[in-house]
Amino acid sequence: MPLMLPDNRSSATSLYGNAYGAGGSSTFSGTAYTSTQGSQIAYVPYSVNRYDYLATYWVKLKPPIFGVIVDDVSTEMRQKIGSNKGQSVIGVIKKSPAFRADILRGDILRKIGDVEVCDRESFFHAAARCAGQTVRVVIYRDGKEIEKEITLNDPS
Repeated sequence: MPLMLPDNRSSATSLYGNAYGAGGSSTFSGTAYTSTQGSQIAYVPYSVNRYDYLATYWVKLKPPIFGVIVDDVSTEMRQKIGSNKGQSVIGVIKKSPAFRADILRGDILRKIGDVEVCDRESFFHAAARCAGQTVRVVIYRDGKEIEKEITLNDPS
């Protein structure tokens, strides 16, 4: 990449000599100063890191069947509820069936319809199986099991 820099230079010239003429001779001496203003171009190495750029592609998805993001239940929570079964709700999607049914972050999903939720796979299986239906959902919250009626979205 070119970079233009000022390039000002000064120089001094010393003069001396003798002059002869009809009236006699004379000696002279002196210094003359000269300034030159200009510019010079310096080339600076420049590179672009191509990995600094990001492109994204957004697609509007169909509404989720249930509307929660789940994760495995922590060891402490398993001991508290006395079971290895269930999925912990770590996020609730706005305007989803779970949101409208007041499912909260931190709830433990225990059952969807007649399917017991043991792990992630059983959660997704139960949600897909009951899509478009009104089902009974059992959650664990604040030391008690709570039942809720939820109408799940139909994915088609």
